[in-house]
Amino acid sequence: TYNDCFILFVGNLPQDIDKRELKEFFMTYGNVVNLWINTKSVGGNLPNFGFVVFDTSDSVQRILEAQLEGPIMFQDKVHLKVKERKPKAVREQETRPRRVDMAPKLSMGSGRGAGGQGEGRFTTQRR
Repeated sequence: TYNDCFILFVGNLPQDIDKRELKEFFMTYGNVVNLWINTKSVGGNLPNFGFVVFDTSDSVQRILEAQLEGPIMFQDKVHLKVKERKPKAVREQETRPRRVDMAPKLSMGSGRGAGGQGEGRFTTQRR
């Protein structure tokens, strides 16, 4: 496993992305030690994201700083969305079902008035 600060999330990858070309592109920012592109199909389409692992966090920071100056363009036509990978604790918290705090219901009594059964507001029958 790799330290999260060495991993870059990359979104908006073209469907026909070439892994070798993508690695070469990111090598301009630092030494790429691993590259993973999503291959799980959802509804017949491949979600277009992946992760790039560098040997230092400095490479990730270089890309994030470059993004502040303008979009990260792959092959001069695709604007890649890049983010630092979230720490594991944050990712796990986001994927867990959220617990909804249930406030105790306040009891309003039986709804039959103050005197109990038969002595409420509507005790006489309509004729």
